[in-house]
Amino acid sequence: MRKMRICFIGALVVISVVLLTLILKTYSYEPNRSKHAWTLSHLGRVENAIGLYIDEYQEQLSLNAWKEELEPFVELTGAKEGIHWSHDAWGMEIQYILQQIGDKKAPMLYSFGRNKIDEKGQGDDIAVEVEMPAKLTDPNS
Repeated sequence: MRKMRICFIGALVVISVVLLTLILKTYSYEPNRSKHAWTLSHLGRVENAIGLYIDEYQEQLSLNAWKEELEPFVELTGAKEGIHWSHDAWGMEIQYILQQIGDKKAPMLYSFGRNKIDEKGQGDDIAVEVEMPAKLTDPNS
């Protein structure tokens, strides 16, 4: 009888550990999901700042100095929230690139995402294509 009690208690301990592990894994994913949502929203605010820049100067940001060029417009969009505006929720720098789509160059903002690996806007990277007026993307305009 005593051995049965010990086995029963041992089984309860094992089941408790397994359940606790599953619960912790579930809740440890939640902060990353919130970071993903925050980063996506943040990229949208940075995209809005790019729109303000384009409205003002009628030209694309330069790839080498885009952060400096965009700085005056960032505050107007609410993108200066918490961490430095040019970083994602994981503390990694936001990337700004021009991707070739046919004969047009379309700007894209992206974050490296949860794994913090640059996958050029693919994989778990969080990407936002920046809307541009046709005259800035179409070489025939």
